[in-house]
Amino acid sequence: MQGEETDDFRHLFLRIEYVAEDKATESGLYRVSLEEHPTRLFILVFDGLRVKLDQVEPKRSSLVSKGAFILETKDEIFVWQGAVRYLLK
Repeated sequence: MQGEETDDFRHLFLRIEYVAEDKATESGLYRVSLEEHPTRLFILVFDGLRVKLDQVEPKRSSLVSKGAFILETKDEIFVWQGAVRYLLK
């Protein structure tokens, strides 16, 4: 706390000045808050030699047997391969 520094700490500096709180600026130090990571589902869309990921609703009905999907959760990533699994070797 300001004004409660130890003598050892004060001896590290030649002069310590305290700024009035209304004239001070933000330190830029903030607490880190944990944000919830959304579960996302992507379908792989093949265009010749290129592969594009399109995000779809992360629900069972989004999965089609002729598709390949990537499910991203907070802690893990899963790959679901339907009938196109031979394209993902």
